[in-house]
Amino acid sequence: MNFLKRIGIVTAVISIITLSGCSQSNIINPSSNSNSIITELPITKESKYPFPTAASLLGNGRLIIRTSSGTSEGGNIPILFVSKDTVLTQVGIDLLNWEGNKEVFLYIDKIFIEARQGGMRSQTSLSLVDDFLKPGIYKVSAIQFENNDPNSKIIGYQEAIFEVKSGS
Repeated sequence: MNFLKRIGIVTAVISIITLSGCSQSNIINPSSNSNSIITELPITKESKYPFPTAASLLGNGRLIIRTSSGTSEGGNIPILFVSKDTVLTQVGIDLLNWEGNKEVFLYIDKIFIEARQGGMRSQTSLSLVDDFLKPGIYKVSAIQFENNDPNSKIIGYQEAIFEVKSGS
């Protein structure tokens, strides 16, 4: 067997072992007359930069989420269909009218995802993995901080919502 085939097989085996190691526990719902199962999600991830307490909408910056179904403009909730086999997908993000000399810190459901440079118009995407691929409604928060320090005062805050639904 040639070297490249061996590398491919080793990579596939490691991937399978890694993916099968991820687990979630199921519990029978005792308060229900049926035998419905409640899926217990893994322990919540800890955020690299904690989400600020008492955050409220502030500033002239705008945050728009884009999916194939549309945008979050005007309070709309764009939908993203995700099949059960998906391990990674993305939503588009437009950042408009943010201070260009600071980063915009992006959070999904109060979990820090990444920081991007602000500016008049910036288009990027957020990668969705793990729990963010499960059906539900998710809130993206875009925040700029004084001195570009996530532990200091908020100078800009906007949020938008998208929904993940099960696809085929």
